Amino acid sequence: GDRCRAGFRGIGRRDPEIGGLGQDGAQLSVLATGPKNEPLASAAVIAGLDPLPPSHAPGDLVSALADQDGQAKLPSLAPGRYRVIVFADALVDPANARSLFLANRVKGEELTLGPGESRSISVHAVDRKD
Repeated sequence: GDRCRAGFRGIGRRDPEIGGLGQDGAQLSVLATGPKNEPLASAAVIAGLDPLPPSHAPGDLVSALADQDGQAKLPSLAPGRYRVIVFADALVDPANARSLFLANRVKGEELTLGPGESRSISVHAVDRKD
């Protein structure tokens, strides 16, 4: 109900209602790194449910672009098991995201996100297989 809602609002944080998940939405911060652990600016980050359902909802497979510090944020993820994949060559066409994810998912980082969880991980870029 509304009783515990007040405790959830962080100071200066935007309302996490994007995507309609509200307080259940997990947040993932990914540091994209190269072979020498250096941050990869403009790397592409894809996170997908593992296993990915045959007809997946928009939130089951999300992608983001890392900033100049190699940081990418994926807000409002549904709780569940994910694979997170980083590509150094930043072009991920949304139309190809699914096949790209499935072709490379075994190389992705596995993680499980609980409701409302905030997690930061660092993920090495993989050699892209189309």
